[in-house]
Amino acid sequence: MELLYTTSVSALLLLLLLLLLLLLLLLLLLLLLLILLLLLLLLLLLPLLLLLLLLLLLLLLLLLLLLLLLLLLLLLLLLLLPLVIIIPIPLLLPQSLLLLLLQQLQLLLLLLLLLLLLLLLLLLLLLLLLLLLLILILLLLLLLLLLLLLLLYYYYCYYYCFYYYYIYFYYYYDYFYYYNYYYYYYY
Repeated sequence: MELLYTTSVSALLLLLLLLLLLLLLLLLLLLLLLILLLLLLLLLLLPLLLLLLLLLLLLLLLLLLLLLLLLLLLLLLLLLLPLVIIIPIPLLLPQSLLLLLLQQLQLLLLLLLLLLLLLLLLLLLLLLLLLLLLILILLLLLLLLLLLLLLLYYYYCYYYCFYYYYIYFYYYYDYFYYYNYYYYYYY
């Protein structure tokens, strides 16, 4: 009976630790993939707007993945909280061994909960930083769009004003030339 309880609790702890390690590895792999994609985009020398749009899409994808990781960690916390509060106590063990096992399991579970909380805080900070970066990228895109519209407006004004002035000058010069020709010819 006591072996069944101790092996079940230790197996559960090992499973939770393995899940945490897998989540951390997935997070590191996602960050490395994002860095590699950004380096590839920079090496390809894409235009600035396209680069910013791709960066925006990648950051949105990373935000969604981090939200999924946060949900998984919250589920793990909800699963671990009852184990910290109520741990199955084997009744057939001696009292000293029972207390020692209970204290060790409680300490391990509390440490695991603290690690999960720290990881959640780090992920929340990373999400906030990514959101700020997304806001900055959107503002930069809006500024670039405004600059582009201003350039188009000035190009339009300059081109058409120059064109109309050129036509006006050409016809005025033509009229003046024929007027002089008429004057010298007849007089």
